[in-house]
Amino acid sequence: MGTARVRNAGTTGERPEGVLFVPVRMDNSKLPTFARNRVFLDFSSYPDGPNGGELLRLLHSITGKPLSPEAAHFAAQQDAIAKEQAEEIGAAIRNKDPELLLELFDTGGLAWETSSALGCKAAEGMIKLGRNEDAIRMLETLETRFPRAIRPRQLRALALARRGQDADLRKAQRILGALYEAGERDPETLGIYGRTWMDRYSKSADRSDLEQSRDLYAEAFEKATDDYYTGVNAASKSVLLGTAADLARASDYAARVQKIVGTEPHAGDYWMTATVGEVFLLMKNYSEAARLYAAAVATARSEKASHESTWKQACRLMDKLNPSGGERSLVLSAFPHLPDHL
Repeated sequence: MGTARVRNAGTTGERPEGVLFVPVRMDNSKLPTFARNRVFLDFSSYPDGPNGGELLRLLHSITGKPLSPEAAHFAAQQDAIAKEQAEEIGAAIRNKDPELLLELFDTGGLAWETSSALGCKAAEGMIKLGRNEDAIRMLETLETRFPRAIRPRQLRALALARRGQDADLRKAQRILGALYEAGERDPETLGIYGRTWMDRYSKSADRSDLEQSRDLYAEAFEKATDDYYTGVNAASKSVLLGTAADLARASDYAARVQKIVGTEPHAGDYWMTATVGEVFLLMKNYSEAARLYAAAVATARSEKASHESTWKQACRLMDKLNPSGGERSLVLSAFPHLPDHL
């Protein structure tokens, strides 16, 4: 699942006496000219926020005080620990080892206590591996430890939605609705919120629930036009709605998403590669869809829950697109470990 946020602050006018201005980039967004011409801190590889040594550097920049040699050494040490822990989490996910994720989370350490980033990465891994109960427990701990952090709440809503019970869906929507009303309308919040409305539609068959899902994805995509995940979902939900106007919107969204993701697999990136496949599916190019879906699965063989989510979406779309039996079987061949219809 991708995010796109810009958290640069400042003014092009004169700086008031005693006020420090530190441009901070949190994603790959292009900095405005006034910020590019200054020294800035780049946290684009920290989607959950700076932590460890990077957080220490940010605090020193804000206070205008240089790092002492001792502080610089400590910062470098914390960076190395955080990087090593993140690599351990990634390896545990790839190796289908949820017990190691639990062990890492429960052992913790300073790098886990200064930011929610590592804990969120471990909990997200649990979700990918289908261990939603454990993910929810971990995220509840993180919410207590970091009460102002948004990411643990987003992920808990996702884990609840993936667990799939009626009461869970209601809890997920309560979390996301509160975030929405608080003005948290970033692509991640809107994307997960849109997903819960799709889950609700699956239970209710109420067209307005499907429209709500599509509109949330569309809102997210218009706010962050490089966010391919919300864009492809806006396209897919428009296909499911099925009117001539909706299909025209779907075609527009799909074309825009293809400009972002291209037509070939993205090494090491399951969701971007799966999105390329979904765009081909929307275009009724079933052979290319099958090729890209297979490449996505090969990128993340351990993430069965991710495969199931992708295949469920493909099934819904093919029910509307009406491929031939052979074309449907071709797409299914990318998911030989899953049943014909989820």
